[in-house]
Amino acid sequence: MPLRRLTDLPAGALARALFEAIPDGVLVLDADGVVVDASEAVCEMLGYPRDEIIGRAPPHPWWVDGMLPAAPRRFPAAGAREAPAVLVRRDGTTIPAVVRSVALGDGPDGGGNVVVLGRVPSAPGLPLGDESYRAVVAAVHEGVVVHGPDGRIVSCNPSAERILRVASDEIVGRDWAHWDAVREDGSAIPPHENPSTLAALTGRPQNDVVMGIRTPEGEVRWIAVNAEPVPADDGGVAAVVATFSDIAGRRQREELVSRLGRILEQSRDEVHVFDSRTLRLVQVNRAAVTNTGYPMADLHRMTPLDLLPELDPDAFAAIVEPLRTGDVERVQFETVHRRRDGTTYPVEVRMQLVGSESPPVIAAVVLDITARHAAEVELRGREAENRRLAHEQGALRRVATAVALEDDPQSVFDLVCEEAVRLIGASGGGLVRFEDNRTASAVGAWSVAGAPPAFGDGESLDGEGLAALVARTARAARIDTRSGEGAHHDVAVAAPVRAGERLWGAIGVTGIAHERAAPDAAERLGRFAELVGIAVSNAEARARLADLAATDHLTGLANHRTFQERLAQEVVRAARHGRRFSLVLLDLDHFKRVNDDLGHQMGDAVIREAARRLGALARAGDLMARVGGDEFAWLMPETGGMEAWRAADRAREAISAEPFTGVGQLTISAGVCDLDQAPQHSELFRLADGALYWAKQHGRDVAFLYSPEVVEVLSDAEHAERLTRLQALQSIRVLARAVDAKDPSTRQHSERVSEVAKVLATALGWSPDDASALRDAGLVHDVGKIAVPDAILFKPDRLTEEEFQRVRAHAALGAEIVADVLSNAQVAWVRGHHERWDGAGYPDGLAGEGIPVGARILTLADAWDVMTSARPYGVPLSREDAIAECRRCSGGQFWPAAVAALERVLVEGGLPDER
Repeated sequence: MPLRRLTDLPAGALARALFEAIPDGVLVLDADGVVVDASEAVCEMLGYPRDEIIGRAPPHPWWVDGMLPAAPRRFPAAGAREAPAVLVRRDGTTIPAVVRSVALGDGPDGGGNVVVLGRVPSAPGLPLGDESYRAVVAAVHEGVVVHGPDGRIVSCNPSAERILRVASDEIVGRDWAHWDAVREDGSAIPPHENPSTLAALTGRPQNDVVMGIRTPEGEVRWIAVNAEPVPADDGGVAAVVATFSDIAGRRQREELVSRLGRILEQSRDEVHVFDSRTLRLVQVNRAAVTNTGYPMADLHRMTPLDLLPELDPDAFAAIVEPLRTGDVERVQFETVHRRRDGTTYPVEVRMQLVGSESPPVIAAVVLDITARHAAEVELRGREAENRRLAHEQGALRRVATAVALEDDPQSVFDLVCEEAVRLIGASGGGLVRFEDNRTASAVGAWSVAGAPPAFGDGESLDGEGLAALVARTARAARIDTRSGEGAHHDVAVAAPVRAGERLWGAIGVTGIAHERAAPDAAERLGRFAELVGIAVSNAEARARLADLAATDHLTGLANHRTFQERLAQEVVRAARHGRRFSLVLLDLDHFKRVNDDLGHQMGDAVIREAARRLGALARAGDLMARVGGDEFAWLMPETGGMEAWRAADRAREAISAEPFTGVGQLTISAGVCDLDQAPQHSELFRLADGALYWAKQHGRDVAFLYSPEVVEVLSDAEHAERLTRLQALQSIRVLARAVDAKDPSTRQHSERVSEVAKVLATALGWSPDDASALRDAGLVHDVGKIAVPDAILFKPDRLTEEEFQRVRAHAALGAEIVADVLSNAQVAWVRGHHERWDGAGYPDGLAGEGIPVGARILTLADAWDVMTSARPYGVPLSREDAIAECRRCSGGQFWPAAVAALERVLVEGGLPDER
């Protein structure tokens, strides 16, 4: 059976006891020399853990080859043998020992060996006896050669063979000249100058002589030689014993140190090396001299404390002590360095103990971080400014959204005052309108608890208050006040509000602590004043429109407002007198495709023709109204549900009976409900809308009479949300058209951009729905310009940097205004429509594929309209010149794929005409 462990042999208990009781080390080897067991004593003796001894195959690292028989096996297969040896411990140290081996098994190959390793007591000098002498020489890791009187080598040890990379028979009989010895500078060493020859000639030792010898492979190996003459009885030299070691590693380290020294000398970072006990500087580099202004000699008389004004001896000792004790490998901290002229500069210090030096030293690398500190200060300043701008943009967005949604003017005015107070850090704010009788009428206010109002209601415009100052100068005003003798110093600021070109009133804030009053407070307040002016202008415009218009301008039918008023009246009248009443809601099927595919002009023509056909069906006393883009409502007094359904079906046939010019066949869907199902006008509209929705979902071209068993109607909350979103989007579109309408040259700019964007998206393979979504985003892409003053928008001269930043902000603000109405993708398109393919755009500096695809298309569509439309500051380009400019900017300003699509569309004639 194969040998396993000694303790597995018969009489295992006795074997185990003997195995552990023998004070000498015991190894068990199998027939191939693989160690299969080892006692604790041998592990301790050799310094190897047990798992690194067991399983080890020959050659074994713990004794020197040559001390025992070599190939074919280290130990005899039978019998016992004892020999002196030098054991090599794991750490490289050696132990004189006696090795005894006993074979196991009786076969021709044996069953392995039991090897006992016994220590030999150490004695001063070399062990006695030739065998012991040879054992020690063989165990030495350095090469050892003995030269005869003629300089030729007469013997060598195994380490000499290893270092010279040749066998002993190629070493013995030769001298150093055989290996073409050279000095460190590469010059050849003459035979009479090699260290062994010099030792023989002079009788004096030659110590640590570095020379290079060439191996048979042509490689130069560097060795350090010590040659010791052996005196003869006649006083001459009988022999020379030379020891040598491979110093290739040492030379590499020396070259590395030299290279590092040169690097450190040329480094801009300071290097200070100081004694870890006395702290005296022992070495510095050139950068330390340059940066501190001290001469090298002065620095060598100083300590780091002389250069570190922020640290006292105790603080510095607390930093250095963990390095001295080895608790940490390195420390790093920031402080300041003092120059010779007394000035200081911020530094980062990295210290590390160099324990290999005697006495130990600490190397400190000192980095001048002045630029980094300046960058950090600038970054903190930018972050603070960005936070301030973010707060301001948030406040402006909330106010602009309220204006766009056409909230109640009083709510808008109070919101403006609240946002201004919070943003500027005031205690109270107010909004006044200037009346014809030279008084200021309060129309909005907000203040923290206990703070007085910013303006008094009925305040005279002929006095010295804030309102009077603004009214007199038509400019922003500032007043500094003191609330009591010697103490509290407050600031009040106001800005004019204009409605168009007319000075309408003023907005002001009070109670700003003097130390917190920003220099640009009046300017920031002015941005709120501009939004108030827009709200006032919108409110006045709505009032005028309400007085002048009760009909839809496109169709001549009643408009949505008239419809709502008449619906409420008719429901009340019918309920009071017990009359029948029905409501029909009609919606053109797939009308969006008409606008998307043929443009809004054709869409308007379809709406007008549909209104003509439907209006022809209305009876005397009926009301036909246009209540949305392609939605119509038919109020039918004195009419029950079935009769109204038959009328709705006639309307359906009137629409589908004859093709629409330039479009073709169209259909319409209708929803019908009467007062039997809904006694309230709001409920009547909701149920009729539910019937219309059911008709749309079940094939279209259908008139459906509401039935609670069939129609599932939207909840009030769902219906309200749907209407709110539609109204909000319509309001934002109105606001965008108002921006375009400020300048005659930009009228319908957004409509043109949206149409071009939609055509390009289709050419790029977008689905109809996605292309329509891009068109909707294009309609409101410039809505953020509502916050840009007209004086900047229409300035004929080059804009200042500050004015340009105001214009740049419109893209981000526009995205915030539409965020609650459009999808996330559409919001990203609005925000990114001024980004450039090369990354030089704004507001986020996006580049290439990082720009949303819709934004890339809008960028080209916007630029195309600017190039091809008449502007007061330039002549429009022809389409040929414009497409040439687009090609030139492809890959820079524009997405190359979009430019390619534009060229295809132009060739195919699919681009809308400029208007």
